[in-house]
Amino acid sequence: MKAIQKELVKAIRERTPKGINVVDIVTDLIPMSKEAAYRRLRGCIPFTLDETVQICNKLGISLDHLVELEHENQYTFHVIPMNSSDPLEEYYKMMTHTLHRIKRLQSAPKSFLLTAQNTLSHFFAFKYNLISKMKIFKWVYNTNPPGLIKRMENIIIHPKVIQLQKEYMNTGQLIPSSVILDESIINNIIQDIIFFTNIEIISEKEVAGLKEELHGMIDDMEHAAVRGAFPSGVKANIYISHTFFDATYLYAQNAESKFCSIHYGLNHLVCENELICDNQRLWIESLIRYSTLISNSGEFIRMQFFKKLRNDLDSLAILQAKNV
Repeated sequence: MKAIQKELVKAIRERTPKGINVVDIVTDLIPMSKEAAYRRLRGCIPFTLDETVQICNKLGISLDHLVELEHENQYTFHVIPMNSSDPLEEYYKMMTHTLHRIKRLQSAPKSFLLTAQNTLSHFFAFKYNLISKMKIFKWVYNTNPPGLIKRMENIIIHPKVIQLQKEYMNTGQLIPSSVILDESIINNIIQDIIFFTNIEIISEKEVAGLKEELHGMIDDMEHAAVRGAFPSGVKANIYISHTFFDATYLYAQNAESKFCSIHYGLNHLVCENELICDNQRLWIESLIRYSTLISNSGEFIRMQFFKKLRNDLDSLAILQAKNV
């Protein structure tokens, strides 16, 4: 129980904004005197189970993670449910939670991200409405009952979702990052576009719009690679992987905490266990050994890589014709 109480106090302190007294946070969450809050934070007396549950719910702390401290080799992952009667509202809730987590990471000192991307990075893609819509549409199409949304044009993305995505992108670009890109990131979405076009659930107008936005996103990625920085000016080391990896992996750390995640589509598994996080970091760092840095170096490989992305994208019309 002592380990649980210690970890709970640590989590409360991590989630207390700068300039705010942690005691004030506790008394705002739980009706008690400041002296009672001080005694709990010092470990003189434990938080009750009811108090612990209330704090975890209100601060987004994983109660499962606290409990797992007592059980060796048992680790907790958090997952957002995929099936819902209102998948777009479920997506909004998921993005709200994700934005909160990335803001918490960015606001603390010594924050950094390691990520290996086999899909279009949110830190670039969320600038573009049609690309974002395509990602949401694929997620809804794959994870919900057939016929729920018949065509991409039938999806109405609420402005609050668009704003949330761009806020996530802008916050992410404020964190020093190392990004490993799979060489097939554009081919993957091209295959999606061809498939959805051939079964007639996205229109020619949408395909043309996607091609235009993808060219813009490739330009953005190349500018970041040339500068070695995001548009925000924050450092970004960009690598091209020469080996295949089967998912998108992320490791994040600041001076106070760490977490890791594995992404499939728009959904993801998140874990804060230190051992799991350290293993994920080692995995991503191992991929760097089989990759080429194209930020402020590797000019020839960088030029060839982005030229290939553009050529693959320009061949979309030919590929469509072959699959008709």
